[in-house]
Amino acid sequence: MTKAKARGYIDIREDKKGTSYRVKVRVRDSTRPTGYYEKNASFETIKKAEIWRDKKVKELDRYGIPTLDEEIEKQEKIANSRLKEIKLGELISIYIDDPENDRKTLEIVSIMVYLKLHLIKLQINE
Repeated sequence: MTKAKARGYIDIREDKKGTSYRVKVRVRDSTRPTGYYEKNASFETIKKAEIWRDKKVKELDRYGIPTLDEEIEKQEKIANSRLKEIKLGELISIYIDDPENDRKTLEIVSIMVYLKLHLIKLQINE
């Protein structure tokens, strides 16, 4: 039997926020309950959607699909990572300090700083 090829699809979705592009990449796999291994993502532009689709198709064709055990192991690794231990105040600091963040507005930053200060007070009082 020949190895199944990955196929990518892009669906255009219209909603009140505008247009988005949902990408679905699938590979036929009889070991899975649905009969397919799937990866999905949504993007604001068709170009980003096409780039992601092409990258995933190439990646799946080259390396194959991960086994169910590999996926479970990856999920456990994420669940046991440092992200679980990080505090909201640290996340706010990281967000504020990120020079790449293009959504920084004075209003958002002000709210975050306010929340951060109150979280610090709560931590001290505990």
